[in-house]
Amino acid sequence: MPIRWRLREVAEKQGHTGYSLSAATGISRQTLYKLMREPDATRIDGDTLATLCRVLKCKPGDLLTYVRD
Repeated sequence: MPIRWRLREVAEKQGHTGYSLSAATGISRQTLYKLMREPDATRIDGDTLATLCRVLKCKPGDLLTYVRD
């Protein structure tokens, strides 16, 4: 898939682990670990993306990148 997550990079740069990000966002640890470990994009809803952006103080483009094949 040409869209990749950069959640792990962004979260680690700010000192977040999957556990701390789960506590701050209310998103399950299982979901966050999957997004952090598997860079290929997976389907999430806009509210989840907005919550991640709010907590990490970033824009969606900071968390997602497009990779040309």
